[in-house]
Amino acid sequence: MDEYGFIILMLVFGAAILLSALALSSGNYKLLPKRLRHAKYSDTKAYTKGLAKVLAIVAFSPILCGLAGLIFKNNIIAFAVFIISFITLLTISSRIMQPFYDEDADLEFDEEDRKNIEKIKEKHYE
Repeated sequence: MDEYGFIILMLVFGAAILLSALALSSGNYKLLPKRLRHAKYSDTKAYTKGLAKVLAIVAFSPILCGLAGLIFKNNIIAFAVFIISFITLLTISSRIMQPFYDEDADLEFDEEDRKNIEKIKEKHYE
């Protein structure tokens, strides 16, 4: 049973990421971590749904890894599948989020956010 530990862990990890994507797919911006809520986008519901799509796509990497481990019964092959699928799916996912990160994206920062950003920059460059 020890040889299946990695495989089971990857399947559980993939399922957990899929569940978080399902929760975010409702478009509820409050479910995002505070760090991601810092930038206020004009359409927060679209941003949250885009992020849910990315999470769902990236979740398939550990799931594919787990399935490859079950089929081939070899952790090295499963890990290789994980690396290849993760890079491929992350590349696909970056295209989904690209409209939100363009230079001309409509980012809105209030005065408190600007002060916090300046404080962080000052501490970083001291």
